[in-house]
Amino acid sequence: STDMKIKCLEFIESLIKEWMTKGKVNDPYSEFFIKHNPNINLFSNWWEECYYLITNNVPVIINNDKVIKILNTGKSLNLLRELKNPFDIKTSIHLSFNEFVIKSSFEANQEILKLFKMNDLLIHAFEDIHSFVLFQRGDFTNTFMEIEIKDTFQRLSEIVQRFSDHLIQEI
Repeated sequence: STDMKIKCLEFIESLIKEWMTKGKVNDPYSEFFIKHNPNINLFSNWWEECYYLITNNVPVIINNDKVIKILNTGKSLNLLRELKNPFDIKTSIHLSFNEFVIKSSFEANQEILKLFKMNDLLIHAFEDIHSFVLFQRGDFTNTFMEIEIKDTFQRLSEIVQRFSDHLIQEI
């Protein structure tokens, strides 16, 4: 009985590590707790609906925080692939499970942030939001939103860097 539990956990851990390093899972018997909906387009509700949890399949020994990190790490890798910037996590699969989840999640988040910075995607998103709000709300919002987008991005970048440094120190 104990050997069987160990084998089951090893199998689930291998699925998790494959998902968190490559954003893919070979799950022919639908035992994994993350599923893919291939009918979702990238520019629709992709992040919320393309990959989702089957909560009944989540092992009880994995807390909700880790489940979310696991889900979002694989989603991040798939988003990078969709944006033609494929990336595989380099974190060692030989770390303890908890360490692996934390470090892989951090590495995926850093890669997404790098992509946004490199292509000015975040700046363009802020500019689009700014334009949309101005178009929809008029002059009051114009006054409210008169901030320099690049300055805001720089401040956001500094906050993210400090947060990243803090996380690295905790690890």
